[in-house]
Amino acid sequence: MLSKDAGAVTDDVTEHLTHLRSALAELAPTLAARLMHAASTEDLATLEEALGCALPPGLRSFYGNTDGDGDAIEGEERIHGLLLGAADCPDWIRAMRWLSAKEAARQLSDYRDTMGATFQRSWVPVATDDNGNAVVLDVDSGALFALDHEDPCMKDDNRIAASLPAFVEALADDLKSGALRCDHNGFYRVIAPHAAPTQPAALLLSLLEERNLIELAPSAQRQDAVAAIDAILAGRGNSAALAQKLAGLLDAATWVDETYASEDVLEVLVEEYR
Repeated sequence: MLSKDAGAVTDDVTEHLTHLRSALAELAPTLAARLMHAASTEDLATLEEALGCALPPGLRSFYGNTDGDGDAIEGEERIHGLLLGAADCPDWIRAMRWLSAKEAARQLSDYRDTMGATFQRSWVPVATDDNGNAVVLDVDSGALFALDHEDPCMKDDNRIAASLPAFVEALADDLKSGALRCDHNGFYRVIAPHAAPTQPAALLLSLLEERNLIELAPSAQRQDAVAAIDAILAGRGNSAALAQKLAGLLDAATWVDETYASEDVLEVLVEEYR
């Protein structure tokens, strides 16, 4: 699991990116290849100009080894979901992708224009969900924070790593543990590595997430969701009846933002996991 304080004390991210590429090589070789190309000197200079100071050593080392997801192209495979792993990170971080140096400069200028003084001068975006939310590196502390564009104040609760090198190393460990999945739309997303589920209800909840059959609310308490599903699986009735109850639960539960699972699909899953 990603630790907010664990990891490297060095600013050099080279070794950690090597571990990350190694973890991706078997799971998602196309994505591993996309992380092989360093940012150009011109793009690094553009980012420094936008930031107004020299890049911190950890970020310069990062872009000296990889240019993130590259300059995004419509319709091209994107590296979404490579910025999560910690179970206590906000759910919307699971759709993040690394920004190229050129994109980071553009996003930095856009945030300063639209947010003004709210977007602190020490922040530089390093990832985005392409919907206004970002992961920012604070050049003063070196820490990474989740930035919600609707509530852009820095909070300790939004800190996702003590440093960029520590984050990349912990992410590689998460990938090696099997946290990376490819959903039915073909996007690679990291499933938060909660304690390995053993009870059927926990396994079923993970499967519903993995197949994009539900979207959990940002405030969702996972243990509450598991307990509610477990109560249904332990109930009386055939699989069809329990699937109907589960569908009703998913429609009404405050811990579910959206549900896309039909009763027929739920019946098959209930039959497997009850």
